[in-house]
Amino acid sequence: MSELILGLVACLTSLLAAVVGLGGGMLLIAVMPAFFPAQVIIPLHAAIQWVSNGSRVLFAVPDVQPRLLPPFVIGSVLGIGVGWLFVQQLSADGIPFLIGLYILAMQWWPGFIRTLQRVNNLYVAGFVQTGLGLVVGATGPLTLALLQHRLIQRDAVIANNALLMWLTHGIKLGLFVVIGFDFLHWWIPLLAMALGAIVGSWAGTRLRQHVPQRVFKRVLSGLLTAMALYLVTTHFYKLVVS
Repeated sequence: MSELILGLVACLTSLLAAVVGLGGGMLLIAVMPAFFPAQVIIPLHAAIQWVSNGSRVLFAVPDVQPRLLPPFVIGSVLGIGVGWLFVQQLSADGIPFLIGLYILAMQWWPGFIRTLQRVNNLYVAGFVQTGLGLVVGATGPLTLALLQHRLIQRDAVIANNALLMWLTHGIKLGLFVVIGFDFLHWWIPLLAMALGAIVGSWAGTRLRQHVPQRVFKRVLSGLLTAMALYLVTTHFYKLVVS
């Protein structure tokens, strides 16, 4: 039953990301602590988001611009080392707690958002996004803010943000494989979520032109805030009593 629920969640969050351009990854990682141990959330999230973003790229190939990749790759490779050094210092309850704080900051702290939006260089964006992604998992808004200033069409912004996020999660996946994370142990929920993510990307790509973004953004903001508050309050208590 849990696999069915996870597959549906992955489908809906992937659909949301395909329509709006962001939010799916954050919503998914906010749900995952209810189904998985804290220490496996980031690796499993990286795997599903790699599939989700990759499928979104495949469904929008005409809008993809590969020229964006080289500087982003260089920054990402450097950022993964720094992020790994930091994440090893976190406790199991520290990761969901930081995920909650990050989501709340992205929703309600304009100063935090403005600071991230100053990352207007693909080298720096790759460094920050990939390094930060090891800690909080979902960092799509970083490159989305950058691409909105470089590209005009909404389809191009969403497709190329998916391309950069696919690369980010791919690098993270490579790191987790190298350090020996056992993805096969979780193959059943991973398969259910991967299939759901692909279906969601397909449906969202087709719905995008027919759905007002403001409707989804309001719903998304409310859901993310509620889930982030749950993560922060629950895991803050665990951190304090441990």
